[in-house]
Amino acid sequence: MSVTATAVAPSPLIQRSTGAKSQIMAALGQANVVRCQTAIMKDLTGQRKLDIMEVLEHPATQGYKLVEILRAVPTMGRMKIHKLLGEIDASESRHVRDVTDRQKRIIRERLREKKLLLAETDVRH
Repeated sequence: MSVTATAVAPSPLIQRSTGAKSQIMAALGQANVVRCQTAIMKDLTGQRKLDIMEVLEHPATQGYKLVEILRAVPTMGRMKIHKLLGEIDASESRHVRDVTDRQKRIIRERLREKKLLLAETDVRH
């Protein structure tokens, strides 16, 4: 008795799931790139090599909570951040993309008063 191999086309369901898997993997890869960019920016902010206002404007940080980004600023602890958020009338769940220009201006002013903003000439490379 001989056995003959018959080519069977994969079902559309399998093809879709394979396509969906590759789409998911691509999305995960993109998300990883964004996380890495944000981590680098937060690290540079902590080392005082990058200004927090630049970080707030960067597209990679728009999906993050404002609190998380502000924590990267040296000497900005939980209480200072809480006070600043109260001053700009923003909750701890506010995302960077939802911060208005007026709120960014107030953040900039308060950080400048506390000497936590880097001056143009103070950026260390």
